[in-house]
Amino acid sequence: MAVIAAPGTNRVGDRPLIRGAAVYPAGILLLFGLAWLGRLGILGQDRGAFLLAYVLATAGYLLFLRIAAPSVFGRFGNRPNSDPAQTLVEESPKRPRDSRSRTFRLAWVLCVAVAARLLVMGIPASDDVYRYLWEGRAQSVGINPYLTSPSVGASLTPADPYAERINHPEWTTIYPPAAQLLFRMAVVLSYKLETWKWLCLVADLALIGVIWLWIRSRGRPVHHVGIYAWHPLPVLAFAGEGHLDVWMLLALVSAFVALRAGRSIWAALAWTFAVGFKFVPAALFFLFARARWWTFLGVSLAAALLLALPFRDAGVGFVSSLFGFGLKLGHNSPAYWAAESLGSVGRWMLLLGFALATAWCSWRSRRDPERGAFLVLGWFLALSPTVHPWYLTWMIPLLIRFPSQPWVYLSLAAGLAYLAYGYQAETGAFHLPPVWTLVQFVPFYLLALRGEFRSPRGATAA
Repeated sequence: MAVIAAPGTNRVGDRPLIRGAAVYPAGILLLFGLAWLGRLGILGQDRGAFLLAYVLATAGYLLFLRIAAPSVFGRFGNRPNSDPAQTLVEESPKRPRDSRSRTFRLAWVLCVAVAARLLVMGIPASDDVYRYLWEGRAQSVGINPYLTSPSVGASLTPADPYAERINHPEWTTIYPPAAQLLFRMAVVLSYKLETWKWLCLVADLALIGVIWLWIRSRGRPVHHVGIYAWHPLPVLAFAGEGHLDVWMLLALVSAFVALRAGRSIWAALAWTFAVGFKFVPAALFFLFARARWWTFLGVSLAAALLLALPFRDAGVGFVSSLFGFGLKLGHNSPAYWAAESLGSVGRWMLLLGFALATAWCSWRSRRDPERGAFLVLGWFLALSPTVHPWYLTWMIPLLIRFPSQPWVYLSLAAGLAYLAYGYQAETGAFHLPPVWTLVQFVPFYLLALRGEFRSPRGATAA
């Protein structure tokens, strides 16, 4: 049993957290796996090569976790320490290390994070990016993407090289106003997939910087930024495929930093932009508004109205396709299987269950918004009828504060869902055989049943 450091000390048993040169082979293994993935083209199409390369990248990441936080991730399957403030600690001052060597290792963590993202830039963009760019271009010719779908708007816009590759072109947009303005900005810069991917790379590097600030504000070892920065999933999803979620995470973690610093107005603005990029953080409203309710409500409402102003004639179009997406589609989710077995009422039961879970978690965690966010987002993913791999990136920054082996496992295993692209190439239908969903979720639920589904008990704001 690991010896836990007492508050105010810097030891975990007798072993330092960054143990010599072992961090270097971990980074090399991670980079080798990601470089291989970057050369494969569309993720999951070459099934054998994809699995081998992804396992190598995952092994490098797990080795880093073993080095950086051994009492939490050292024996996979053991329950983490109940107080991460006592677990994630720095090297012992009683065993001083050469400061230059330590600096090199911290620099190595950041260099590997940057190199990993550059290595996967050659991965083809997600088909979501075609919609991002089309909607940005549609705005420039006066089309409201909340009212006009790509299939209808194709005749109203100039010839478009991306229009035929848009997913569900019969639907109007599901993306909130801040995302729409970002799409338009990207199109002004250049109507190219590469431009959007470079913007996502910049946002991801900025997110690493904000996570660094967040870690420092809590007195945590700064090398734990690698828990996010070295994780293969954000690397593939953001620098590789160009998913919008990186912008949501950048705004959301910025809101955590502002809230911790007591800057409620900036926290309200950052949270509003997070919701403006994807609607999911709206479920965290009561957690963020707990301290200065009317100030937070007024600032966030004013900012939301300004963001929505260019699309003011949309009406219910702001959310009409979003509900269609949630109530009609399903992919890679045991919750979807359960809902389908109950017929049309099943989806509404999932929605009701999430609403009740959100209310309960918001009340229980009203003094700790970060813990509440960990729980609410976790319940969202557990009950969502659609779980794409990039959805799991939402949890990864929070693992720095709330280390949870079930979520570490699921966030890594979610990469298996990229195999759906391979099956789509073979059959013409985007689907994932149930066995791959079971491989992702069965171990997750088994670990959850051991009491690790929620954030560690006793975690308090550091």
